[in-house]
Amino acid sequence: MNEQLKSGDVTVAHSRCWTDFEDYLIPRETWVAEREQHYASLGLPIDSETYLRQLESRLHAVTANVNAHVPDNSALTMESGKNRGRSGGQCDIC
Repeated sequence: MNEQLKSGDVTVAHSRCWTDFEDYLIPRETWVAEREQHYASLGLPIDSETYLRQLESRLHAVTANVNAHVPDNSALTMESGKNRGRSGGQCDIC
């Protein structure tokens, strides 16, 4: 029973820990009626493709900014396709 509670297969009415996950969500009818208002208040497009294009554009801008500052970063050295910070930490950049 404990595993079923943890997985959400079994729920307990009026419980804070074991309530049905659906109870945390906006009711479907309310979401349909208010969806555009919620997106507008957050400044987000409703169309997911538009949103993904915006995220991709921001990602490219941020990575271009980081790349532009790599030569000036005295805490970073490049060695054989690896980058190393002063702390000696290492990560692949391939």
